[in-house]
Amino acid sequence: MGLAEQALRHFKNKPIVIATTIESEGSWQEVAGVLEDGADDYLLVRDQDNGMPTVVNVSHVAWIYEETQEEEEAE
Repeated sequence: MGLAEQALRHFKNKPIVIATTIESEGSWQEVAGVLEDGADDYLLVRDQDNGMPTVVNVSHVAWIYEETQEEEEAE
């Protein structure tokens, strides 16, 4: 079972953060939103603020974690 399948199994329709291996200004880029869909080589994450989807190539995923209420309140 690939990364996209595992992510969908555990995180579908939940708020998540995906840390990518893409570096910008010395920091890894993160994609936050609700995991909506995916396939063998991509994940589709919908931004909670503006509703726009982001397609993430799984070859650039460093890790994925579920965003908790505490994390949202801290921001």
